[in-house]
Amino acid sequence: MALLTVVEDDLDVIRTEAPHSVIVTVCPDEVETGRIQGRQFRRLLPDGGRVLYVQGRTRSTTARQRTAGVLEAVQGSGIDLVTIEAGWTPEDGREAVGGWLRVGLRANRRVDLIGCQTDGLAQGARQAMAAVAGELGRPEIERIPVTGCDGTPQLGQAMVSRGELVATVVLPRTAGTAVELLARLFANDPPPPPVVLAKPRSFPPEPQLRPVAAVSA
Repeated sequence: MALLTVVEDDLDVIRTEAPHSVIVTVCPDEVETGRIQGRQFRRLLPDGGRVLYVQGRTRSTTARQRTAGVLEAVQGSGIDLVTIEAGWTPEDGREAVGGWLRVGLRANRRVDLIGCQTDGLAQGARQAMAAVAGELGRPEIERIPVTGCDGTPQLGQAMVSRGELVATVVLPRTAGTAVELLARLFANDPPPPPVVLAKPRSFPPEPQLRPVAAVSA
């Protein structure tokens, strides 16, 4: 059996209880997803700056692993990472980012980049930026660069192509890897490990990222 998701169960225990079954989960490497996003921050802000980092629900393994990867990647840089917890929907992103901007900018807290753990959150962030720019009479707020994550062709990659995001992280499709693992088993290959991590990638590729212009928001 192949599971196409992140699971918090101990698959080694399950395998011991069902020794004649092969149970494996195939999922994106979420820590590497965070590392890629952190490296994007460093390339976009080579001289450092403040990044408003919008997380999903922190009780989620995905959110925690992506955050761990980002923190690892920006360590030792001039990136000041300010984390806020949202949910996973555009509405959650709009509320969380809007609330921070209304308080933070009035308190003269600079933000140079907004990084979101999903492209949906990035959608909401951009909506919040437009609303707060109108409320405060500060059109430059809408020019704060935003990055996302998940990178589907229909959403994240399309937003990058339209200039709405400066970057996203493309998560790998896991179904093909799972089918390949099962095919190898039927060919009498050794069983795979309990967890098989599929590798994400940056969009655009990391070497193509260029520093973003200062907005002074």
